Parts: sequence; structure tokens; C-alpha cells
Amino acid sequence: MGDDERTSIHRRALLRAAAAGAGVGLTGAGTVVGTSGSTSDALRRADTQAARGPRYVLDYQDEFSEDLRRNVETFPGIEQCVYPNADREIYGPTDVNAQTANGGLAVAFNDRGTMTVCKWPNPSYYDHAKYFAKDRSADHYGVAPNEGAFLGLAVETDDETETTWLREWETTQRHPESLTDVVVTEHRSDRLGLTVTVEDVVDADDDVLVRDVTVERDDDSPVEKARLVAFENLSLNVSKLPFFPVTDACLEEGNADFAAYDRAIDAIVHAKSGVDVSTGEQASVAIGMGFREPSTDHQVGGDAFESASTPDEVALDAGSAVFEGLEEVPESGPLTGAVGSLREATYGNVVARDAYLDANESVELAGNDSYFGQTTGALSRLLSFEDGEATATLYFAAGDDAAAVGERLGSARERDPAAIRERKREWLETVLAEAPLPDTDDEDVLALCRRALVTLATTYDPESGTIVASIATQSPYGEDWPRDGAYFNHVLEAIGRHDWVEKHNRFYVENQQSATDPELPDLVPPGNWAMNYYADGVPGGPIPYEIDETGYGIWTLWDHYDATGDEEYLREVYPAIKRAADYLVDCADPETGLHCPAWEDDRPMPQQTAVGALTVWLGLDSARKAADALGRGEDRTRWTVRRNELAEGIEAECYDEATGYGAKAGFTFAETVWPVGYRPEVGSGDGTLDHPRIENTLDREWAELETTFAEPEAGERDGGLYESKGLLALAKARRTEGPGSIDDVRDGLRWVATEHATEGTHVLGEVWMAEENDDGEREIVSAVSQPHVWEQSLFYLAALEAWPPEGLEFDADSLGGVIEALQERNAPSQS
Repeated sequence: MGDDERTSIHRRALLRAAAAGAGVGLTGAGTVVGTSGSTSDALRRADTQAARGPRYVLDYQDEFSEDLRRNVETFPGIEQCVYPNADREIYGPTDVNAQTANGGLAVAFNDRGTMTVCKWPNPSYYDHAKYFAKDRSADHYGVAPNEGAFLGLAVETDDETETTWLREWETTQRHPESLTDVVVTEHRSDRLGLTVTVEDVVDADDDVLVRDVTVERDDDSPVEKARLVAFENLSLNVSKLPFFPVTDACLEEGNADFAAYDRAIDAIVHAKSGVDVSTGEQASVAIGMGFREPSTDHQVGGDAFESASTPDEVALDAGSAVFEGLEEVPESGPLTGAVGSLREATYGNVVARDAYLDANESVELAGNDSYFGQTTGALSRLLSFEDGEATATLYFAAGDDAAAVGERLGSARERDPAAIRERKREWLETVLAEAPLPDTDDEDVLALCRRALVTLATTYDPESGTIVASIATQSPYGEDWPRDGAYFNHVLEAIGRHDWVEKHNRFYVENQQSATDPELPDLVPPGNWAMNYYADGVPGGPIPYEIDETGYGIWTLWDHYDATGDEEYLREVYPAIKRAADYLVDCADPETGLHCPAWEDDRPMPQQTAVGALTVWLGLDSARKAADALGRGEDRTRWTVRRNELAEGIEAECYDEATGYGAKAGFTFAETVWPVGYRPEVGSGDGTLDHPRIENTLDREWAELETTFAEPEAGERDGGLYESKGLLALAKARRTEGPGSIDDVRDGLRWVATEHATEGTHVLGEVWMAEENDDGEREIVSAVSQPHVWEQSLFYLAALEAWPPEGLEFDADSLGGVIEALQERNAPSQS
């Protein structure tokens, strides 16, 4: 296949997004960069856009543009992954309906029971499931028929033998009504008289996914025999790109690995090693699939639907690998480590047919033992029915190498699958022992709160302390944003996980840019943080830094002390607070009193809006409190003076009657009320809530929210996001009266729990969209990186304020409200 032909059919052609212009030339919001033209054209456009940026931005832009050039040279075609388009789902749709994880192995399933994400060694990186969704209106979101990992049955009747995939049956999916992340998927075929229930869970203690399968056969079923068929299309990955988190989905065709059926452990094991280009360090991974009981047959083959793969049927000569372009594999790049010791591996003389095609069209699996390249695998097991029921258990185990996989498979096989599920529930109940639920009997609200807690707990990485926004790869949200993380920490303080917060904050301190020992020269100003980070501290997103995250970073460092009273901790993190606060003092616009133009809230162009100004105010106010607690008078004075100057600028530049505090941002900034707790320095009133400008901001927020909650019947809006931010502020501020009072808030939360959340699994995406269903009626669907940890955490906080936990005493007139009372109740003792 020629280069031109291959470029024309890349699956990633939909994605023109990751940088959104920030790192690759400050492309303006809404700008659509076309797919035509050469790489040099794209870079020329980037340079032209960059020239429009303010001078201090350009100081960091030159090095960033050079990084892009190096990436383009190393990874041909990557420029296709980093420009925005006009679609709401700019990375392609998120085909995820449920998640199960343990902080190491993180797995996601779509609503048909197909595994669409498989991350290891942590929820941040790397994803090893080959799955690339293109179009949510298409069957199976437009993926190739062999993408992901899924189950089927090879059945025999009087008339025929056929393989039927469970994803094509009538399917429902749910989580049990408890603190667990077991995923229960039920498939039904009336034609075959069969019901299949799959209970999926990642083990609490080991990096193993357990798929426990029960097949029930009706008395009048025509099925005489059945084999359970397990298919997987794994795409092992050991590298990631700094500032461009696209290798998991956009560059999957480069993720070649070696797969082999290992008779000693009766499993298909994929293995890969190489250099992670973001760190220059060696990385390795192996993932194995095997049944609990002996398998009946197997097939290891290539990928017939991947343009970068070898053909569907290739005879592989013993002692050598026949793989197009194998000798040209570079020392670094997407195929790094795909060869090495495997170059001389023995493959055998068997046809290495795509395991999906083999399982789909053959009575028995062909039995090929190994393959190098774009690999697929299938195992089957003959089912034994007793009283109309048969069971089987399938495992996916992850480790550094095949030996680790074998050990984990062996350990899991010795345990009862039901005991593994029970252990997961016990572990989560222990981790979340101090986490209350809202005092309501609304099961949808309670289910979403449980999901928020479980997702937060299982996405936390105990090795690094990081918490990614989502394990999804479309959008590529497997990074830790200091903005999101500040809210996660606030939830964790309330439920007594102070140890997790401290570890999380020390990750932020460790990765803050320092003038004396900079982690990211010429990219991030000293005292700030990159847009987001992979779990190892490598920057993940394309924006150099965001000034609102600087404010949030200071807040979360202070907030942990405020919740725990740990003065030793505060003294240790104070230098980081000081670096960030001093930057916010220096980054001032002398003409307006606002912060200097800077990136805000993942926006692709530097701005000066309420989003940045008010979070800078929060950062300075938090720093002032930290200085006061430690008796640092000069720091306190300097930061207080700048905070007050900024407030004057906010009053003059960031307020109008139409949006309240939201001028120039284009929307009402609900965070003004909480967590910022902003206090206007002009006008009447001496409190945060009784000031007319704050009251108007709350009025405007509720007016916007009402338009959301009128959907889908109103037919006026086609999407929205982060409603719980506004509901949280209103729940704290208006417990008795006014537009958006507590009854309105409760109704709004019920809308989120029943309309935005997914049915059965109760997870939220970052966005909701109104679509026309098959009956021609408008319905709300959840979209963009569900389960979205921040959206769900905000909902949990708002629900606690709306329905205070039974028996909790709190100050209803304080903005601290329920959450502050919980933090006080769960505060560690200081002795």
C-alpha cells in the first residue's frame, strides 16, 4: 500500500482536535483546519496563528512549535490528530457505558458488553484494547467488526451450526445497587431460546478482569450444543506522546505486538516491550486471555480489517517473520520495541487468519499458535448444561511480562468468581466507609451518587496519587488536570480520604514548574502547572499552562490544611504555594487590574475573562490564608493587596447584568459563589450572598439551568454540560427561597440523574446531547468520556447539599454547608 493511499483511509481522519491550536499555533476556537495540504502547510498555519498571540505567550510558543515539528517527523501522520473540527465529539464518540477498575487495571464496556478500553498499568496509560469509534449514528459506532473484545456462542441445532455474537442480541446492562463496580450485562435471544448473563469485575487485589458467564437454555430451545467463544483484538501499547495524548486511539495501527497460545497456561498471551518516547525509558506489557477450565480450541491471527496489517491469510515460515516493512521499523516511534527478540521468533506454517473471521465462519477454531503484527485471538470452551444452565469464566490478566500474566491467571483460577466479586464490594465499602449518601429515597439520585464514589475510588492511582478525568480514550481524558483534581480532593476530604489527598497534592508539588529546577523549560512559567499530566508526571495536554489551574492548585494545597490542620504538611507545601501566588501577583494587567492574558479552562486562545480572574482571586485568597496560618506577614500583605486590586478589576470588567459574573466568558460563572466564595468590593451588602451582584449571578445561573431542564420536550437546546456546578452553588446559597431554591435544585438533580445519566449503569459523560431516536422522538444521551469523574463528583457534592445526610449538623447559612460539616466530622485527630 502506498503512502498516499494509506493516508487517504486513516481511521483518525475524523480527529482534528487534541491541540485545539494551543500548542500547535493557537488556532482560534471554532476554527476548522482542513484535512488537505501537507504537513508543512499545517505548520505554516500554526506559525501564522501564533504570531497573533501576546508577547509573553510567544516566549513559550517557539519551543512548543518545535516540539510539534519533532513529533511530526517521528510520527508521520500525527498532524491529522491535532486540529479541531466543528463536531461536538471532536475525538469521535465515547462508546463506554460502564467501568470496572482497581487503580491499576481499568476496563470499560459499551452497552452491548464489548470491552472498548483496557488500561494498564494505571488508569492513565496505556490503553491496550483496539477500538476506534467513528460515528454514533452508525451500527456499533462505525467500528470495524473485529474491534474490541467480546463474547459469542457457537451453537448447534438440527438445522445448522452457527456463531452468534452476544452484542447482536437484545441486551441490558446495569450495576448492582451497592458500592461495587461489577458490570452485569444480560443478553437474550428468543430465536435460540437462550439467556446469557455476564458479570464483569476487575479484582480488587490483582490486575485481572473476571468475566463470569451463565447461559440459561429454555426448555424448548433448539440449541443442542454450544461453545462459548471469547474474541479479543488487543493493541498493546508501551509509549505515549507528551502534550499529545493520542497514541491510544489515533495511532493504533502502529501498535504491533507478539501473540501466542501458551499451552502451559492454556491462554493466549500478547506481549510487547519498547521505549516510551515521552520518558526515554523502557516499558513492557503482557496481557493474557484464558478460561478457568480447559479451553476447547484456539486461534491466533492477524487483523483483516486494519490497513496497516498483513493480509487476512498469510503463511508464516518457521524461523522468520513475514511482515511488510519489518526491516524498516524505526528505533523509536509507534512500533518501538515491537521487534527485538521477536524478530527471529518461530511462527509455524499455519494460516494466521483473523481470529474473528475464523470464529465467525468456522465450525472449529483453526489452531494457529502465534502471530506478530496486528494481532487477534480467540478461545472457545464447550459448555456443559445441567438443568438448563451452563457456566464458564473468562479472565484477562495484565502484567509486565508473560510470566506475571501466568501467575495472575493461576491465582485467579483458584478463587471462586463470586468470592472475587464479594471481595471487590468489601474493598470499596472499606475505602468509602465514611462516605455518606444523600437523605433521599430517589433511587436514580442514589445510584448516580454511588457511581460517582465508586468511579472516583477505582480511578485513583495509589502509586502516583493521580486521578484522571476519565479512563476513556475518545476523548483522550486519561490525564490529571489540577482543576478537576482540586474538586476531587475536596470530595475526598469530605469522605475522610485525607491520605489520598496528601499524596495527590504532593504529586502537584513535585510537578510544579520551578525557576531553579524547571521540569518543562520554556513551556510553563515558574510557579504554574501544565494543562494536565499522565500518571508519571509527563504533560499530556496541548496547552502549555492554564491560569485558572494555578488558582485551583493553590486552593487545593491550602484546602488540605484547612481540612486536616496538619501544620507540618502546610510548611512543606508552602514554597509551592508561594511560587504560584507570586506568579499571580506578577501576572497582572496594569490597564484593567485583571490577570494578564492567559489560557483559561482548556480554551485554545489566551483570554481575560471571569473564569481566569475569579480563580486567580481564589488562589490569592487561599495563599493569603496559608501565609496567615504560618505567620508570613510580608507574603500575606503582598497577596492581599493584589487580591484586592484584582477584585476592582473584576467589578469593572467581569460583571454585567445579563450574565452576572461571566462577562467576556459567554456564560454565568457559577464557581463565583462556590468554591471561589468571591466577595465584591463595591456596592451594598457585607456578605457573599446578600450582595446584589451575587444575587443576580445566582438568578442568571438558574435562568440558564431552566433551559436545560426543559429538554428534551422544549426542543430548544441540543446539548449542555456541568449543570451540577450551578446546582451546587444554588444548593449552598438558596436553601429556602428565590429562583433556584432547594426544591428547584432537587428537581434539577433528578433531571441529571434520569435524563443525562445512562440507564442502568448511571454514569455521566462530560456533555449531554439531545438526539432523535429510532421512533423519531428527541432523547437525551450522555456523551464525551463517560464515566466523567468530575461531572459525577460535582453531582455527588450537589446532592449532599440538596439532601443533607441524616443526622448531620451543619450551618445552613454558611457556604461551607454540608461539605464543610462532613470535613469537620471526618477530620483526622491532631495529637
